[in-house]
Amino acid sequence: MISKPYKFFVMKKMICSFPVVIILIAALTNSCTKSIDSKKLTCSGKITDDITNAGISGGGLIKVDGYNANATGIATDRKENIGNGTINADGSFTVSFTKWPEATTYEFYFNYPNNAYINNGNFYLNTLLVSSGLFTNGSYSTNITAAKLTQLQINFRNIAPINADDSLHIIFPDNNVHFYYLFPHYENLQNCTIGTFGGIKGGMNASGTEKCNVPSDRKFQLKWITRKNGIIRNYNDSIFCQRNTTTIYNLDY
Repeated sequence: MISKPYKFFVMKKMICSFPVVIILIAALTNSCTKSIDSKKLTCSGKITDDITNAGISGGGLIKVDGYNANATGIATDRKENIGNGTINADGSFTVSFTKWPEATTYEFYFNYPNNAYINNGNFYLNTLLVSSGLFTNGSYSTNITAAKLTQLQINFRNIAPINADDSLHIIFPDNNVHFYYLFPHYENLQNCTIGTFGGIKGGMNASGTEKCNVPSDRKFQLKWITRKNGIIRNYNDSIFCQRNTTTIYNLDY
C-alpha cells in the first residue's frame, strides 16, 4: 500500500510532466509543417531553337512565382519570388523553388539578357505555366521550343494624300501560332502623328519608319488599313524575315 505522501509525489511529478509533453508535441507539429511548406521542388529542361533545333545560346535567368486560381482576393492569389534558376549556354535550365501548398500553377519567367528569343506554344510571352500537380514527385522536366527574333523595319509614305485626316494602321505579322511582335516603335516621323490606338494620321508628305521584333525565318502576312476621304481599304502582303538581319519593307499608301 502506497502512503499518502508518496502518492502525492507521484501525482505531482506526472502533472509537472504534462507541459513538457505538450511542448514536445507542438515542436514536432511545427517541424512537420515547416518541412512540408519549405519542401524544395525542381523544374528542368532545355530550350531549343524552333527552326534549327539547336539549344539557344546566350544564357539567362529564371524567376518563379506561385499562383492560386482558387483564391478570392487579388492580394492572396500569388506568392512571388519563391525560387530562381539559370539558363545555361546550351539552352538547358534548372530551377529550384520552394513549394507553396496553395499553388495551383507555378509560373516561370524567362529573361534572356544576351540573346533575342521569344516563346511559342505553351511557352507564351516568355512565361512557362506548369500545373502544381505535375510536381507530385518533387520535380518536373520539359523541353521548350523558342523562336529567335529579328528586326522588321517598315518605311511608310502617303503617296496619294487627300487631306490631313488620312490615316494608316499597320497590323504586324502573326502566323497564328501565338507569335506576337515585340517593342514596336516609330522613328523619323514627318508630317504625321501617332493616334491613341497606334494609327498613323497625316496627309501630304506624311512618312516615317516603324520597327518591331518578329520571329525569324518564316513568312508572314503583313496587313494594313488605310482611310482616305472616309473610304476604308484593307491590304496585305507576304513577307519573309530572315534571322540576324533587318528586313526592310517599303509601304506606300
